[in-house]
Amino acid sequence: MKLRHFQPGRGRRAFTLTELMVAVGIMGLIVTALYAVFSATQRALRANVSQTDVTEGGRLAMELITRDLRRLSAAGQTPETNFLVTLSPAIGAGPVGTLRPQEVFDLYYETNRPNDFQGYQPVVQRLNVGAAWRTNVLEEVFLFSREGSRMGGTVYRVLNARGGVGTLGRYTLTHHQRLMPTGWLSIATLGRAATNFAPLVEGVVHFRVQAYDALGFPMNVTNRHW
Repeated sequence: MKLRHFQPGRGRRAFTLTELMVAVGIMGLIVTALYAVFSATQRALRANVSQTDVTEGGRLAMELITRDLRRLSAAGQTPETNFLVTLSPAIGAGPVGTLRPQEVFDLYYETNRPNDFQGYQPVVQRLNVGAAWRTNVLEEVFLFSREGSRMGGTVYRVLNARGGVGTLGRYTLTHHQRLMPTGWLSIATLGRAATNFAPLVEGVVHFRVQAYDALGFPMNVTNRHW
């Protein structure tokens, strides 16, 4: 009877601790490099998304304002107005002397400020050349429209602006023509609290509206009270 003797295989060489440490170090470098690349890509994508959101928000606001301007109607009542652009209430303490006279204070808001909107502090910066000043302007717009037997008033206002930066909001109020007191719609709409507005665009630093007539001339003469 022939017996087979077990012959052990050739000895297998194991990794040393130094080789393992080198391999782990190389893998760590690869992971770190990939993380840095993807992190930069992610930041770029987030910045692009944020810029896209700002652009889309601005486009949406422009479309809404344009639509409301096209629906502008004659008020047909005294002393109601169908279109009013005015400076949002400004805080009295500040370098308001650098603003133009028609932009300093509106008498209506000096005596009828909304309770939760105490005004904004204009951001005034002195330029390097001469004594020129630069400031942001935050205005609000009232638009009047008719929808059958109902009257509608829409206001665009920069809400809760602090340091010259706020959120552009929109508010609409409708009322039946026969039941609406004279001049009530504009007063009620302009005096609404900021919590009633629907936010449109955040981070607004300048909001100014200039109307032009059918011949292309700017409409600068208006009644600033009603």
